Amino acid sequence: MSGASRPLPSEASLRIGIASSLPAVLRDLGVDPAIVFEETGVPGDLFDDPEKIIAFADLGRVLTACVRATRCQHFGLLVGERSTASSLGLVGFILKNCATVRESLEALIRHIHHHDRAAVTSLTVSGDLAIVTYAVQLPEVESLCQIYDGAAAATYRILKDLCGQKWQATEVLIARRKPPDAAPYAHFFRAPVRFNAEVTSIAFPARWLKQENPSADKALLRLLEERARELDEAERATFSQHVKRAMRPLVLGHRCSAASTAQLFQMQKRTLNRRLCEEGTDFRTLLDEVRYDISRQLLANTEISLAEIAAALDYSEPSAFTRAFRRWSGMAPRSWRDRHTALDPVEAQAGEVGPIHVPLPMPEERPKPQQAAGLVLIGSR
Repeated sequence: MSGASRPLPSEASLRIGIASSLPAVLRDLGVDPAIVFEETGVPGDLFDDPEKIIAFADLGRVLTACVRATRCQHFGLLVGERSTASSLGLVGFILKNCATVRESLEALIRHIHHHDRAAVTSLTVSGDLAIVTYAVQLPEVESLCQIYDGAAAATYRILKDLCGQKWQATEVLIARRKPPDAAPYAHFFRAPVRFNAEVTSIAFPARWLKQENPSADKALLRLLEERARELDEAERATFSQHVKRAMRPLVLGHRCSAASTAQLFQMQKRTLNRRLCEEGTDFRTLLDEVRYDISRQLLANTEISLAEIAAALDYSEPSAFTRAFRRWSGMAPRSWRDRHTALDPVEAQAGEVGPIHVPLPMPEERPKPQQAAGLVLIGSR
């Protein structure tokens, strides 16, 4: 079975998986992939095998080179649009055998760390609305806008395949600055698209979570889940790493406390504190790290105001956030933003050459995958 033989390294890496379509997208846009790989120093044959591992930093550098070579500012969207469940290996097999859409999404959140070690996600149901979110945990990643574009497209694709062609998103949010040409996004998603969001997410009517999967195989699912547990036991990630990953959606949901975090791990607050202490850290230190990571992403990749970032991170007032950020980085958040926005290689290159508009086919215009398309999601492990 593809993708089930070993756990991923605990560092910021992921299986090639969904990114295996990257060379094909380059060729479709008239660019020889060998030119891009030579520029970045990343071996081109890495993308020939979905089971190979790539560092998140290397993926970011490759995407930057792809945008530079193609002048396509929604390159990541094109890559994510081609993803399939098989891109996720073991996780994709689990997905195909869950009984309902809700169970499939919960399984993705629970197991996707076997595919991607650098992101966190959550499924939130609020009244009649369901929201699937995706966020890269690393604070500074090159071409993060492209990664978020790809994640949004892949999320949309899997929901469309799970629910059927009548499914439509209510709204799509992407944690990036609005691109000069937003037409490809509106064309693909066929729903309102909001840029400069706090987190990349797809919102849709919650009733679709009850949609059943007629091809689900309970016996096979049990075997797949058992294999996933075996991989979990071989994992070397520390408890504090698991906790930090779980805290991000809690922070953005204004629900992050030691008690709420402990509840996720089905333990008492004092047990959480004791285990963190055993690893030389504490809850407050991890909370500061998560807030610092989120703030750097929002400052570098969006135009969200400082007041809005402070509110997103659950600070009582902007001045409290400014003091904290200065303590973490040694400079004011506005100065940090000015410095890092100016160095954005993707937007700088696109501004020099001008964007190329490449229409994206809608899901119903492409051959339908056997089951569901890929979704880059990762849970609290």
